[in-house]
Amino acid sequence: MNNTKILLSITLMTILSAQTENIESLKTGMGSNQLMYNDMSKPAIPLESEIDPNEYLLGPGDQLHIVVTSLENKMLPGQEFDLFNAETIEYYEFIGPVGELTLPSIGQFSTIGKTYEQIKDEIISAASKKSYKEIQTTVRLASIRTFKIQVLGAVEYPGYVVMSPTNRVRDAIVRTKGIQKYGSNEIVYLERNSERTKLYLKDFLVKGDLTQNPTLLEGDKIIVPFVENKKEEETNLTEYKTSQIIVHGFVRRPRGFSYVPGYKASDYIAMVGGALNIGSETNTMIYRADGSELQDAFDEYVEPGDVVFVPESLRSRMFGNISILQTATAIATLYLTYKAAVGG
Repeated sequence: MNNTKILLSITLMTILSAQTENIESLKTGMGSNQLMYNDMSKPAIPLESEIDPNEYLLGPGDQLHIVVTSLENKMLPGQEFDLFNAETIEYYEFIGPVGELTLPSIGQFSTIGKTYEQIKDEIISAASKKSYKEIQTTVRLASIRTFKIQVLGAVEYPGYVVMSPTNRVRDAIVRTKGIQKYGSNEIVYLERNSERTKLYLKDFLVKGDLTQNPTLLEGDKIIVPFVENKKEEETNLTEYKTSQIIVHGFVRRPRGFSYVPGYKASDYIAMVGGALNIGSETNTMIYRADGSELQDAFDEYVEPGDVVFVPESLRSRMFGNISILQTATAIATLYLTYKAAVGG
């Protein structure tokens, strides 16, 4: 009898120990009928203010978060509704490239030309017709899309930039490293749906006028014009290559630079701190990628792949590293010696 009691005690302890180990091994959230959801939204984009759901047009790349919960009574008649036994379906869906939004078991929606509020109403209406009799549907804008637009003309790096519907015209220009030295600081043009609008960015910068710095949409094109006296040189002043420019010779900090459209040799020499006192800026040379050379090129435009060279001055080659006063004294001495010899 005692042996039987001891055996039962050992068996019971073993079972309790195994259950304790299983409980400790469970992950947080297990053991509940309530589903555990992970937020699959993309990182938040900084906003100027809250988005107006009646104004925000949805587009390819926007992400919606939809949760449909059944409110049917899951218990016996007369008993209260048990929220933790509710059947819930959750969607994190991106709007497709042609504006389609597909929600399995609810339907497919076209978002072209529609606001967030309109699509939200359509989803809630469709869900109520295709699901349980009593449901609760929540819809939220989980993340905002991005898209490419063109920035052309007198900017440092014209081309495509990635923006969002919360960005404005000036944000796109900043992404191209700004307006170049021969660009107009007065006006820019916004081309949308084949219509071109003139914008006065200075009114935004000085007065905060947002009508002159509107938000962006897919298909927008921004054109920054050149100043009037440089329009004929527009092709030469627009970047089309990214080859480095090398500046060396008798300059303070020889180095390479990315090509900047519209810059002359004098600009690049200034960027390295100028010429040394024994260098000759007026005799600057440009060596072209095709093997040609430009003499006295201090005021010449630089092209992609050029090498700008500042040579040693004639005085430095003749007299070395001596001061101007010493140079003048040496010349005077030579002259007097010559006169004395002639006179003698």
